[in-house]
Amino acid sequence: MIGSRLFLTCWLLLAGLIPCQVFPAYALPAPSLEAIDVDPVSGSTLAFGEKAYLRVSYSSSAPLRFQVRALRAGEIHEVGFSASKPSLHASGPGKALAWLNFDNATHIDEIRIELLDVQWQKTGTVSLPIDLTWHSATAPAEQSSPRQAAEWVSDLGKAERRKQDYFYDPAPVRHGDLNEFMFLVTLISAPLYLVIQAQMLRRYKKRWRELAAVPLVSIFPLILFGLIVGYDLDSSLWLAFLFRATPFALLYLLTLWVIKRIRRGPHSAPEQQTPGSRHDP
Repeated sequence: MIGSRLFLTCWLLLAGLIPCQVFPAYALPAPSLEAIDVDPVSGSTLAFGEKAYLRVSYSSSAPLRFQVRALRAGEIHEVGFSASKPSLHASGPGKALAWLNFDNATHIDEIRIELLDVQWQKTGTVSLPIDLTWHSATAPAEQSSPRQAAEWVSDLGKAERRKQDYFYDPAPVRHGDLNEFMFLVTLISAPLYLVIQAQMLRRYKKRWRELAAVPLVSIFPLILFGLIVGYDLDSSLWLAFLFRATPFALLYLLTLWVIKRIRRGPHSAPEQQTPGSRHDP
């Protein structure tokens, strides 16, 4: 009967995930990062809202983000502070652009760059000693002629925008524990959905089989899209995109299974079938 075999399969798959949680995964090499250019140079003064730019060179075996912090005497300054968005960057060697600014009078002596993984977990920190000051522009010349950024800022900014347009980010916003929980739910539901979908299509008949095939209307196009476009994405991100709909499909199939059990009754005896008729189990 599909009920007992279904739940036995679910328990076996869940038990198979336990070693993945108990034993640590293979440790990837730690990412490296270096600030190779800063604009303006240390000791400069900027007007309110003017940006200080950093060109960083990184090498990583997994996608990563950069979170910029501004410090003075070891204390993080957050009042009036804004910085570049911690967008996801592709694995491998590469260069990235980061910036920060203040809209109030501030003096900093350090810029800290935190390295984050796909799920916003910190994997490293790089500190850059630098002396920068923000103050209001008082002279007419300062108000009418904004500071011109270095040439590499414009070039790298354009390259960054092109990359972000074609690079998929499974977690563009940091949600903390909720995001980690949803990632775990997707991880568990993907294999369960594939097994249960195959079992229902093989065992159900007539209208029940048609109802069981409903999730394929959304899952199958995702699989095709992943096979066609997925080669341009990092492998881990491609899998996350491919199975993003499986929790909802799994919930639908389990609901359908419960409805079918209720309609039949757990202890109902098989009905008499007339010769030549086909009964929907």
